[in-house]
Amino acid sequence: MSSVTEIPAAVESTSNEHLHFKVIDLLNTYPLVQQTNEFVSKLPVTRIAVANAKPILESKIVSAPLSMVKPVTDVVDNLAVKSLVALEKVVPSLKTKTYQRLGEEFMMPYNFTKSTINKGVSEVTDFTTTYAYEPVHNNIIKFRKFYNEKIYDTKGKPLIRGSLDSFVAPVNEKLESIIKSYLPDGSEVSKDGFSNEIDRSFALLGNAVSRAVPVTEKKATEVIMAPCNYTSHVIDVFNTNLDKEESLSIKNSFNATKTSVAELEKEIVACVKEHAPSFSKKTLPTSPEEAAA
Repeated sequence: MSSVTEIPAAVESTSNEHLHFKVIDLLNTYPLVQQTNEFVSKLPVTRIAVANAKPILESKIVSAPLSMVKPVTDVVDNLAVKSLVALEKVVPSLKTKTYQRLGEEFMMPYNFTKSTINKGVSEVTDFTTTYAYEPVHNNIIKFRKFYNEKIYDTKGKPLIRGSLDSFVAPVNEKLESIIKSYLPDGSEVSKDGFSNEIDRSFALLGNAVSRAVPVTEKKATEVIMAPCNYTSHVIDVFNTNLDKEESLSIKNSFNATKTSVAELEKEIVACVKEHAPSFSKKTLPTSPEEAAA
């Protein structure tokens, strides 16, 4: 079994560069660090900073003092590596943890609560249906059958609710049309299998709710993710203009920044014009009399 003081083979190699540290190499083997580095390295500000700072850090003005303190930095570097190796033994998930996995773990309480609630609602619904609704409904059907045989034949329809079919049927057709127009995705409610139009009205309302749930979730997701999506778009615009420059010098970076800001401003104006309500223009007076009036 390897001791804590051992240094992983991936970071054993030394370098003549004064800015090279083995602890950085070890950190770069962690998925979380890799994903973070991949994101940060694409940020325009990071690209500009690295492009302008790297030549200065690699110059003799900086490398000369660093060479003098290299024995000290090597000791600190090795100590940091050993500390990370010890931490890996306590928290092995450091080698495998990703942002996706962190998100799944973060959502575990919500998913568990949601699953538990859905299970409880399902069990309560089943219990109510089996021991309350079905017995009562069966007795109503028996009474209706007796009523139809002995008193008045309603042809299998409820006496009161069935008499309202002529009024409720047009309402159901309009309601169904609205549901299909605004919530097109979802199963349709059959016109068969209902003893009266009022029962079908409840079925249509339930169908509308079932269609609205995924739409609402999608809209909520779009609203929540809107800042992230726009931030990603802004980064893409800046990077595109930076790539058009010959170098990432301060002057070229400033020019790319101005171009990017101008493009984003045009997009905002176009978006506002597209979504802003249209205002009716006031008619100007065409004669002095109209102006005086």
